[in-house]
Amino acid sequence: MLEVHFNAKGSGKDPNGDGNYTGVGFYLNSYKSKYTLERNILSKIVSLGFKQWGSGVYASSTLFNARICQELGVSYGLLETAFIDDGDDMRFYTNNKSKMAKAVAAAIEDYYK
Repeated sequence: MLEVHFNAKGSGKDPNGDGNYTGVGFYLNSYKSKYTLERNILSKIVSLGFKQWGSGVYASSTLFNARICQELGVSYGLLETAFIDDGDDMRFYTNNKSKMAKAVAAAIEDYYK
């Protein structure tokens, strides 16, 4: 299951943009052991000129959907496409959302070949 969201900083918002991207990343259940597909998706989006935030993949045991999917044996990833409160991120997303969607689809297709 792939859930797609916008992320938000909470503090340090940058609605006008400061010339720097905050980027794209994933949240996964902390019990998930393989991140191959998620890393492939990130790589394809980054190849478009965007950046990934931090390591790009963050494990959590508290995200409800991730935990329930893990318990059911369903692979799950929450893709945070861009920071909605960062003007640079939102300009990149707005200008490249079709390319980003195609990059995600290509990564999924490549993974399951």
